[in-house]
Amino acid sequence: NTGNYSTPEPVSCTWTINKADPDIRRLRWDYSQPFTYDGGEMKVELAGIPETITAEYSGNTGTVVGHYTAHADLRPVNPENYNAPSIADCDWEIVKAEYDMSDARWTGDMRFVYDGTEKSISITGLPDGVEPVYSGNAATEAGEYTASAELTYDEHNYRQPHIGTMDW
Repeated sequence: NTGNYSTPEPVSCTWTINKADPDIRRLRWDYSQPFTYDGGEMKVELAGIPETITAEYSGNTGTVVGHYTAHADLRPVNPENYNAPSIADCDWEIVKAEYDMSDARWTGDMRFVYDGTEKSISITGLPDGVEPVYSGNAATEAGEYTASAELTYDEHNYRQPHIGTMDW
């Protein structure tokens, strides 16, 4: 009724729709125990990434024994509507491997008879990467001997392999 009332001024209201936080309750690193060195690339990644975010990794791959720290930059697929979440870094490790020494053994005719020529024994069945440096494994004269071998190997990525001495 414009005869009795003044026309009201337009009413305005400022309001906001805030960005949502992605549901990251299931987000976790897929690492639970150290990897054992095998010469290949090891990798940790996030599991449970919701479709609303992507991850860009650094420090999440390794090929040699050592301690690593993986970091993930999480970005919303739709940054206009979602906040960027974060997750703690993952400390992970590659540990030294064991050489398979199950086929390694001293070989030779252990019943040598003196004939003036050199006799020797050696180790066979050593895995790739393990080389013996012998001591006392060759002789010419009659007698009893003790052979030993210092094993050279990849000390950074493997535990020290062992083989006992041999009396011959």
